[in-house]
Amino acid sequence: MVVRSSLHRTKYSRGRPNASKPDVQRELPRELRTQQLLTFDQAAYDLRGRVCDLLKTVPSVGTSGDTLEDFAMAPDAWASKDLQCQLTDAVLADDAFLDLYDRFVRKVCVVHMKQRLADCGFCELDAPVKFFCQRPPTLRLQPGPSERHVGRHNDAKYGHQAGEVNFWLPLTSLAETQTTLWLESASGKDDFAPLQADLGRCGVFHGTLCRHYVPPNASTKTRVSLDFRIGVEGCFDPMWVLRGTLDDHNRREVIL
Repeated sequence: MVVRSSLHRTKYSRGRPNASKPDVQRELPRELRTQQLLTFDQAAYDLRGRVCDLLKTVPSVGTSGDTLEDFAMAPDAWASKDLQCQLTDAVLADDAFLDLYDRFVRKVCVVHMKQRLADCGFCELDAPVKFFCQRPPTLRLQPGPSERHVGRHNDAKYGHQAGEVNFWLPLTSLAETQTTLWLESASGKDDFAPLQADLGRCGVFHGTLCRHYVPPNASTKTRVSLDFRIGVEGCFDPMWVLRGTLDDHNRREVIL
């Protein structure tokens, strides 16, 4: 396990809708279900710096060091839902962080997806497309050395749809933590390989169906990352929820 700012989880609930499948008009193109690494300008989108400042507002979760890699997790943060809720509240209250995140999603991630959609003939580059963007992103902290890890899974079991794409953004140095996301290239391939995403690069993959995991962090440093998902109009049903899911991610519409 890692400490995260989102308590998205599944649990049986009589009160939730029970739609069997999302109501979509078409499948997400095959070209959008392949792994990619997206490079961006760290100076223009200093999410690492913003998260450093954000963590200073929740000393109960841990103590900031000279760098984000030196963040020292509170010993009881692993098992405390209250501390994870405090981290979630800190993310939601940080307008500067959310403004920067919104700009990164609009100017980098959605532009990247729109170009790929146009390249494969899904749409014209100048025709507007609506995207459904997770907001806020999930902030994850994985201190080491520890045997705790995230096991193999895909996101369909947590109510995510095949019409959305995952973005995984490391905020700490891969050279220092030696810990990254591992994923298979396609659903059921079982060809797990490490995602070579480092500072200034964002992993893009189809996590709804492709299994992925994070191994234990054997280093003395803390691994920090952001992750979020973006759905595509026509392929993604914004009204659908899997029965039993609680604390669903909120979405913000972006038209490009």
